[in-house]
Amino acid sequence: MTITLDRPLSTDIGEMLHDRHREAVEQHAAQIREIEASRRSVQDVGDVVDLGSRAAETSETDMVAEALHQQVLRLEAAIARHEAGGFGVCASCDGEIPAGRLEIMPWATHCVPCGQSADRRR
Repeated sequence: MTITLDRPLSTDIGEMLHDRHREAVEQHAAQIREIEASRRSVQDVGDVVDLGSRAAETSETDMVAEALHQQVLRLEAAIARHEAGGFGVCASCDGEIPAGRLEIMPWATHCVPCGQSADRRR
């Protein structure tokens, strides 16, 4: 079953997923470029304080890059579910995932009640 959003969007769901995926890939690539530039500039560090500051910035940038990478993977999975006809169907109860949830988190695999149950088990 494929879910359609209640409110009209400027594009269909598949296009929205591909657009969000492209944006996430671009953001991830920009973050990787920033990491590489930061690592190259470590050679220009003046003192220990500068080195510590750059290490903290690099760590934060690495975490952002990893989060963006995970978002890319979740969007790829959402695209695959959409193409297979299972987008918008809860993986636990086979119920409909609300359109509002899918607009905010298109990678959602659970309806709100099942998602909350899964969160409590973690």
